[in-house]
Amino acid sequence: MNHYTYNIINKTNGKYYIGMRSSKVNPVEDIGINYFGSSKSKELNEELNNDKSNFIYHIIKTYDSRKDAYKDEERIHQKFNVSKDPMSYNIQNSGYNGFDRLGKPMSEETKQKMINTLKERYKNTTHHSKGCKLTEETKRKIGLALRGRKHSEETKQKISKLKKEYYKNNEHHQKGIPISDEHMKTCPKCGISSTSNSFKSFHFDNCKKGE
Repeated sequence: MNHYTYNIINKTNGKYYIGMRSSKVNPVEDIGINYFGSSKSKELNEELNNDKSNFIYHIIKTYDSRKDAYKDEERIHQKFNVSKDPMSYNIQNSGYNGFDRLGKPMSEETKQKMINTLKERYKNTTHHSKGCKLTEETKRKIGLALRGRKHSEETKQKISKLKKEYYKNNEHHQKGIPISDEHMKTCPKCGISSTSNSFKSFHFDNCKKGE
């Protein structure tokens, strides 16, 4: 793939558009021949539809990767502040991850719509690792990595305190009653606390993290 930034200039009024493009063919055989820009500007699109020959098509620079092209497009947009330039067709300044909303803050309604859309997407999307089975070798490596991790005494105390506070202020997930100190078990070796019945299997005398 060929990656490049380009500039389109209207011969009549001098207005311009700066963009970025990835093409399978050489840029000199692409821009102004097979490709004429991808602006969201209705004004530019209408003028291109009327007469593509009324524009000058200029390659600014070529790049080894699309990432580099994106970054340089962002730099050029910021340098000339194209979203604010009355001689520019660019509606927004480009950012590496898309377009920013420079000078066009979103309304609260729009923000809420975006939040609701994301919530629905993640609610109905299965996590990429769900259902994946770990091999015995992978399990062994994870176990070794965890056993090699040691907490300071200060960290152990903080973890224990946070967990106790959490369970005191939240209902027990099994019995529906608040957690008291008598329900909480804290491993003296690593400082981790839990109400799980299987907690003793991995802590107290069997704890490897505190060794």
